Amino acid sequence: MDLDGMIQTTCPVPHLLRVLQNPETMLRMLPEGSNVTQTDASHYKFAVRKSLGLLSLTLPGTLEMTPVGDGPNIDLIANAAHMLGGKVAIALRLKLTRTEGQTRLAYAGTVSASGLAATVLQKYPVQTQKALKAAFLRLKTRAESTLPAAAQPGQARAKGGPHRPGRA
Repeated sequence: MDLDGMIQTTCPVPHLLRVLQNPETMLRMLPEGSNVTQTDASHYKFAVRKSLGLLSLTLPGTLEMTPVGDGPNIDLIANAAHMLGGKVAIALRLKLTRTEGQTRLAYAGTVSASGLAATVLQKYPVQTQKALKAAFLRLKTRAESTLPAAAQPGQARAKGGPHRPGRA
């Protein structure tokens, strides 16, 4: 199944990349109850917890984020497997561009699955796209909330400390 979408943010590209690579941010992008551990600069282990009706599954997996060329683009590869849930593989290319004070993060790639996960993906392709978009919107919210005050749009940088009226 093909995946694609785009978000825009006021965050500069380097800040957005730092936030994306932070395990705390990844945790906020996953369903509640999940966990993420960084194993080295570009590799992570995770466990996604998801309930499907009465069935509750924990899907353990790995994630790798690899820079593409000299620019800010990233290949994101995630693989997860569960004896009942099946296997899930996600491959996304994240393309980041900055123009006129906005950063655009476009993503495109594929998700493939087997077992119960394949059944769910085939039955709910629109919800899969929406869930991925929601995860990237949570990234945007996290990144914008962690911008230094001076870098946030509409924030004036104070110079020389507080204003003190002169004496007459």
